[in-house]
Amino acid sequence: MRYILDTDVIIEYLRSNDEIVSQLNNMSGLNVSTVSLCELYFGAYNSGNPTRHTNGISNFLFNVKVLDLDQDSSVAFGIIKSKLIRKGKIIDDFDISIASIALTNNMTLITRNIKHYKNVENLRIKAM
Repeated sequence: MRYILDTDVIIEYLRSNDEIVSQLNNMSGLNVSTVSLCELYFGAYNSGNPTRHTNGISNFLFNVKVLDLDQDSSVAFGIIKSKLIRKGKIIDDFDISIASIALTNNMTLITRNIKHYKNVENLRIKAM
């Protein structure tokens, strides 16, 4: 199985959350999106110790593949967002972007924020 990590899971990994670190270290096929990287680098540069946090991100990236928001996932973004708006269940654009990358790459999203993604049709979610 192939997985894409939500930003919240990566943050907990970088914070050395023992449960998250243990689970992720025992998994293969891990991916992250460039969207999550944007969020992570913003957090790092907005922190009191950007060097430590950016080094942590760089070290984390050795063990995962980075996926871009491409044309197919951009189309999926448009479909997902329009459906969520019609349902009155809108979520943040970054979350929609991550979900669209997961869907177009046939991946399961690993997240700690089930409520953010539960209304995205056909998205496979693994809670962590």
